[in-house]
Amino acid sequence: MIAPSSSPRLSRFAGIAVRCVATVAMGLNARWRAFYGRRTARQLLELDDYMLRDIGITRGDVHAALSSPAPTDPTVRLRILAVERRAGRRAAQREAAAETGLLDALLESRRASLPAKDSKAPTRAA
Repeated sequence: MIAPSSSPRLSRFAGIAVRCVATVAMGLNARWRAFYGRRTARQLLELDDYMLRDIGITRGDVHAALSSPAPTDPTVRLRILAVERRAGRRAAQREAAAETGLLDALLESRRASLPAKDSKAPTRAA
């Protein structure tokens, strides 16, 4: 029997078809994630302000994220806002600690609790 040979034109067509299907699938996946993220963000509006503060966002953050264009996922923006807010709080705490001298006292107490490092190796008496 003679084995069928694949023509270059057919393999080129198959490659283009695979890329087209992959592109459509990625687009549909992005749309689905955006739809699901919008639904999740709208559910966040049902929480009270104390719960939102525990998450690290405000009601205004949720409204601002939902006002973004339709195909974008608002939960990505909410995640960024929460991380930035936590980093800002930590930086403010560090600055306050440095101003009051607590940071220096803490570092000094940690240094004191570490074992001393000798530059010379211990020698044994013979």
